[in-house]
Amino acid sequence: MLKAGLFLALSATFIALVELGSKSALIGLLLGLAFIFVVDTFAMPQKRGSLRMVGRTFAMVSLTALLLMAMNSASVLERLGVYGQIFTAPTQNPTMEVRLLLWDASREIIFSEGHPVIGLGPGAFWVYGLDWLPYDMFISAESSGIEMTGTSLLLQTHNLYLDILLHYGVVGILLFAGFVTGILCQLWRRFRSSASVGDKYLFLCLIAGILAFLSHAFLDFSLYNIGRFWIFMGLASAAISVGKRTQIFN
Repeated sequence: MLKAGLFLALSATFIALVELGSKSALIGLLLGLAFIFVVDTFAMPQKRGSLRMVGRTFAMVSLTALLLMAMNSASVLERLGVYGQIFTAPTQNPTMEVRLLLWDASREIIFSEGHPVIGLGPGAFWVYGLDWLPYDMFISAESSGIEMTGTSLLLQTHNLYLDILLHYGVVGILLFAGFVTGILCQLWRRFRSSASVGDKYLFLCLIAGILAFLSHAFLDFSLYNIGRFWIFMGLASAAISVGKRTQIFN
């Protein structure tokens, strides 16, 4: 029953991401699932068996081969629509073109305004962005059908790491990296030390969820609009704390 529920939840999430057209979110999800798949295959000693290992390895190789074949098939890519652009022209779609301009502006602000160590403070991108973004960016966005005003285009950098570096500097990015790395290391230790298979999968899935978000964050997000990420990190911290004292699943 639990496996069926997880399968339905995962299927619903996948369908929702496809319908939303968020390529970066879908890539994050697939990377998270790939991490679970690999670790479940090679790091679950109580379930390791020669036949299972061969089957999993064959499946990974087969999926990789199919993906490479799809990348060279025009008919497949045409059916994929906007997702086919990931393989054919990842930088030649309106949203990616806007992101590239935003990233260029962020980089210029970071290195030109004189505060790379401690950053420029919250909201700095809104203040300095218009001075560094090209005017034809807005014309290009409108002609491409992106319904955004100049203000909403500047709402975020669309890269969490650039956003932290711009607003909070090297100090901020080191603190963020240290916090996330600490949580991931503790989750991995709990995964390795847990006697319960259920607990192992809980910690494994928590790690995969964080890695999926961190992958997605290369193409989206700012520090002020990742409330769900902090909630997820809180749940991970709670699982670590409870896992130190008792077995979560029998």
